[in-house]
Formats: sequence, C-alpha cells, structure tokens
Amino acid sequence: MCMHPSKIGDNYGLTCTVCGEVLSGYGYWAEGGNKDCVHVFLPSGHGTWICTFCERETSVDPTRDN
Repeated sequence: MCMHPSKIGDNYGLTCTVCGEVLSGYGYWAEGGNKDCVHVFLPSGHGTWICTFCERETSVDPTRDN
C-alpha cells in the first residue's frame, strides 16, 4: 500500500506521483489518476520540470509540499 509520499496538485485536484492514485478532486490536470508513469521530475533548466520517464513537463515544483 502506497503512503503517498509525493503528491502534486492544482485547481482540479491532488494526485500521488508514486502510485498515481487521485487523492482529491479529479486529480492533477484532471487526469483521473494516471497509473502509467511513476513521474520522477527533474528541473529542465527553463523554469519547468520534466519527468525522466514520460517527458511530461510541468511548471509546478514537485518537490514542494502541497
């Protein structure tokens, strides 16, 4: 069972970045809980963050507490 140690959220909802479970609302970006990628984000150097697996880009710092 995932303890949801890393979460990402916006005005649509909150999603665990480890297991993809939607924790509130519709989930981050209203995706409904994408379980296809674990999302390990690293800074891109352009003020955004890029997932090292699926290359999804976000402007939200995934290391900040939600």
